[in-house]
Amino acid sequence: MLNSFDFYIGIFVLVFLAVFVLLRMRFLLMFFQQEEYENKNFLKLVFKGARLVDKRLCLWLLLLWVAALKFPFLAFFAFVPFTFYALREQKYMRHAKKKLVMTWRVKRIFFVSFVLVLGVIFGLYKWAVLSPVMVAIITVQLLPFVPVAANIILMPVEAYGRRKFVRMASAKIAKSKTMVIGVTGSYGKTSVKHFLAHILAANAEVLYTPGSVNTLLGVSRIINQNLNSSHKFFIVEMGAYYIGSIKKVCDLVRPKHGIITAVGDAHFERFKTKENVAKAKFELANAVGENGVLIINKNQIEERFFKLLPKGAIKVGEGEKFFVSDIKQSEKGLQFVFNNGKEKMKIFAPIFGEHHAQNIALAIAMALELGMPATTIIAALKNLPQVAHRLEVKDAGGAVIIDDGYNSNPDGFASALELLGILGRGQKGRRILITPGMIEMGKLHDKLHHDLGEKAGEIADILIAVVPSRLKSFIDGFRKKAGKNALVVEVNGFADAKAWMSENLKVGDVVLIENDLPDSYESGFGI
Repeated sequence: MLNSFDFYIGIFVLVFLAVFVLLRMRFLLMFFQQEEYENKNFLKLVFKGARLVDKRLCLWLLLLWVAALKFPFLAFFAFVPFTFYALREQKYMRHAKKKLVMTWRVKRIFFVSFVLVLGVIFGLYKWAVLSPVMVAIITVQLLPFVPVAANIILMPVEAYGRRKFVRMASAKIAKSKTMVIGVTGSYGKTSVKHFLAHILAANAEVLYTPGSVNTLLGVSRIINQNLNSSHKFFIVEMGAYYIGSIKKVCDLVRPKHGIITAVGDAHFERFKTKENVAKAKFELANAVGENGVLIINKNQIEERFFKLLPKGAIKVGEGEKFFVSDIKQSEKGLQFVFNNGKEKMKIFAPIFGEHHAQNIALAIAMALELGMPATTIIAALKNLPQVAHRLEVKDAGGAVIIDDGYNSNPDGFASALELLGILGRGQKGRRILITPGMIEMGKLHDKLHHDLGEKAGEIADILIAVVPSRLKSFIDGFRKKAGKNALVVEVNGFADAKAWMSENLKVGDVVLIENDLPDSYESGFGI
């Protein structure tokens, strides 16, 4: 039987626990939202990347529990670690790269999660007859699993809402006369989408999925909110998250034409084999079939996969009707020759990265197949805007920043390093590489990073390694070519990298920011 003192201490601790749960749940939901509410991916973070199973707070609570066995009043001080870690996590959230957005789905998960936790707290305290501090320890350790449980409970509700939302989009696009063009590939799809949209916009109204929106629900939202009768073309980026995901988007939008940019090693961890990658990407090819125009990048798709394509697929590359030659990157932009049978189109675009010649070529080929005059295409490309965070070159008060923050594939990384060398030759300063490397490379992680590290060592003067624990092979490759005394700065996150730049960047320096890890991969935080 509890005396009144113990009772009030218990209530005090449990009230602080409930408040802490409210704040910690928001913190966990930020990561859950970043993982697009995928239970499996979030649970991987719980045990690996984000280290979301609590150790530090629970250690403090455990010490308090032991002390409170002899001096019960010490349980009162549980509010100290609760307050410290709650404030720390809220500060982290304010500076997160991708902050929590309180959508209706988040609110539903949050509400159900909190009800579940209150049930756990009440059950443990009332029926398990545990001390309030022990209740807190068990509750805190269970918290990372609660959003997953809430998500499972809400599955029927979410499924109904998704079906309704997708049906609205399907009905709207079915009535539309807009021509749909799908774009997919292991990498390059976002850039190709932007390039094609810019070219086609010279003659017609074009709608395209913004940013990296490429899922069924994302595309449905764009259709429901933005598609109207004035749009002649709708360019849809399609991401492969599992075999069948592109097919679902195709079933929704019914693409007339399509572009496949690459079948590569990006997301190798997700698909395990290139055969699976090809199967996933070629769902767009199957949707287009033989009645539409299908453009593929011959240089980025292995020949053994060509037999899986429908007849009439148009390949862009050496030995084909469409191919590029005479690629030259300068400080002003990119120029190359697009070969169209017997005709040669001299192309200039004020963007950066030699690999973009192939991406632009895919867009040109589609535009030509749709009947667009070559002269109009050439003129449109002369004012082609840079794609944000994809080899976007910026002035930084006398220094040059190459922002390739949204890139995470081997070919793009190599091309970005080449650009660092080209722009660096025109400057008197240092060539600086800031990178956390690539993600989702699976068993290829070490080899790919070592090879790119060697290439970086031949070009960069300084390497700022973000989250160095996952970049050992890259750093080894860099030092192998740059020399053991080459400057390697190891930082825990991009905030530290930016702090280094603010203190050390000089006029004439050229900085390449290659890839940007999501919050869950950076090592500067752990609970």
